Amino acid sequence: MKKKFLWIIVALSISFTLFCEEKFPTKDFSLSKTEILLGEKINFQFSIVPNDETKKYEILTEEFSIIAPFEILSIDYKKLGNNVTLVSGEMTSFTSGELKDINMSVPVSFSDGTVAIYQTDNQTFNVKPVLTKEEEEALKKIEDPSTIELRASLPQEKFRLYFEGWLIFILIVVVLAILAVIIYRIIIKKLRSKTSDNQKESDPLNNLSPYEKFLFMMETHCIYSADRKETEVNLSGMSCALKELITQTFNFETQSNAKSETTRELLHSMRRENIDDVLISNIGAVFNSMDMVKFAKANINQEVFDDYAKNIREFGNKINELGKKGDENENI
Repeated sequence: MKKKFLWIIVALSISFTLFCEEKFPTKDFSLSKTEILLGEKINFQFSIVPNDETKKYEILTEEFSIIAPFEILSIDYKKLGNNVTLVSGEMTSFTSGELKDINMSVPVSFSDGTVAIYQTDNQTFNVKPVLTKEEEEALKKIEDPSTIELRASLPQEKFRLYFEGWLIFILIVVVLAILAVIIYRIIIKKLRSKTSDNQKESDPLNNLSPYEKFLFMMETHCIYSADRKETEVNLSGMSCALKELITQTFNFETQSNAKSETTRELLHSMRRENIDDVLISNIGAVFNSMDMVKFAKANINQEVFDDYAKNIREFGNKINELGKKGDENENI
């Protein structure tokens, strides 16, 4: 009986080791500059060096992340000798000021099932605005833009038009083309409205507000199951519910395709709307952690699942409140 008990303990410890996430520092981290103008590019480079040179691994490229408000413009992965991967690319920030504790994280999945996160050292950046303080003060003092004098343009010679005979024909073709486009758009608009009306009648969810639909989807998917595939489906359902709420609340262009939008694209759209950076960072951290469970097979249990559901609900409540404030501001 004691031997069976010991074997169970050994098996549990091995399974925990396979799915745990360990953090390792990267090597040879370098930056082209740490003091830039708003939107100016920064080149970065570092190396991923596993402790075991013979251990095969795969970089989870879609899960590469950087602390807000920085954004990755381009990134490249290059395999070198001794099982080393060189990571290089460009990044920038559209938020000015002194930005501290900025780092990048690269999740790596090893062939034995373990997941490791390689993280660069923290850096401090100084992002300066494009205009100087003197230029900003000068712009504020301009009360009437019409008083600004522009340089007179140089005189131009008039050219002779030699195709008067074709002018009427060209105008007729242009008018007919414009009419054809207008008629086509009217027909397509009517067809789409009929289709949307039919979908609303067939699907009761379409009659709900974005927040009501979010709550309904959360009640459907916030159920933990011993079946891992079913749990992963529910995690995807909760993340899609929050994505659809965000895109519909702020009228993003991608709201018709919210399910296929990546976490990076969603966060980029939120930054364009000047949404709170702390909220954006928290949503990105939870989404990236959930993606590690779905795609890298990280460990998941009832407690972790419930934490995900709780965080997603809180994010949904905050997004709904921001949407209400935006509507109130528009009505003023």
